[in-house]
Amino acid sequence: TLGGSWVKRIAKRVEDGLRAVTHEAPTGERDRVLRRELPRLNIDLTAIEELRKELNEHGDRIKAVVDATEKMIAVRRAQGYEMARLGAYFGAMAQLDAAPTPLHPSTVQNGAACRDQPEPSLTEISNRFESASNNLQDLNDHGSRELLGPLRFQLGLTHSMCTLLENHDNCLQALCTAHENVAVAKKRHASARAQHGDLAEADRLAQGAKREVAAAEVALTEIYQSVLNEAQRFRATRSHSLPKIVANFLRAESDAAASQAEILAPLAGPCR
Repeated sequence: TLGGSWVKRIAKRVEDGLRAVTHEAPTGERDRVLRRELPRLNIDLTAIEELRKELNEHGDRIKAVVDATEKMIAVRRAQGYEMARLGAYFGAMAQLDAAPTPLHPSTVQNGAACRDQPEPSLTEISNRFESASNNLQDLNDHGSRELLGPLRFQLGLTHSMCTLLENHDNCLQALCTAHENVAVAKKRHASARAQHGDLAEADRLAQGAKREVAAAEVALTEIYQSVLNEAQRFRATRSHSLPKIVANFLRAESDAAASQAEILAPLAGPCR
C-alpha cells in the first residue's frame, strides 16, 4: 500500500507537470521535428525564407516609390492651385483695366514685324494660367490613376503574399504543436500504466494526437504548395506590370510637358 501511494504521488506530479506544458514547442524540439518531418513531406523552408526576404525588400521599395509619388503629386497639385490663383489675379486686373496692355519696349525696338504682334492682354494671361493649372491637375489625376493606383495595387499584392506566409508559419507551428501533443500523450500513457490508471482514456488521447498530426501535415502541405504557386504568379505579374506602369506614366509626363509649354509659350512675348 505504501509503495502504491508513492507511485501514485509520483504519477500525480507527472500529470501536474504535463498540464503546465504550453502549446509552443521549445526551439530545440521544434528544430528536431522540422528536420525530421519536412523532408518527408517534400517541404523546403529555404524557398520560403528566400521568398520572405524578397517580399520584404520589394515591399519596402514599392512603399518608398508610393510615398515619393504621393509627395510629387501633392507638390504639383499645390503648384496648380497657385497658377489658378495667378490666373484669378490677372483676371481681376483685367477687369480694372479693360484696355490692351502697352507694348513691351523690346517690341518697339525690333521693328514693324513686332509692332504688328501686340503683347498678350491680361485677360489672355489669366486664361492661359487657368489652362496651365487645369493641365497640371489633369496630369495629377492621371498620375494618381495610372501610377499611384497600380503601385498601391502592387503593394497590396505584396501584403497578401506576406499574409499567406504568415498562414504557412501558423501551419508549421501547428505541426510542431501536434507532434508535441503526441509526446505528451505518450507520457500520459506511461503515467497511466505506472499507476494502473485508465489506459483506454490514455489510448484515446494518443489516437487523437496522431489524428491531429495527420491533419496538420495535410494543411501544411496544401498551404506550402499554395505559397509556391502564388509566388510564381506574383513574380510574373510584377515583372510584367511594373515596366508597363512606368512607361505609361513617363509618356503622360512627356505629353503634359509639351502641352504645358504650348499653353505658356505665348506669355513669353511675341518677339523672344
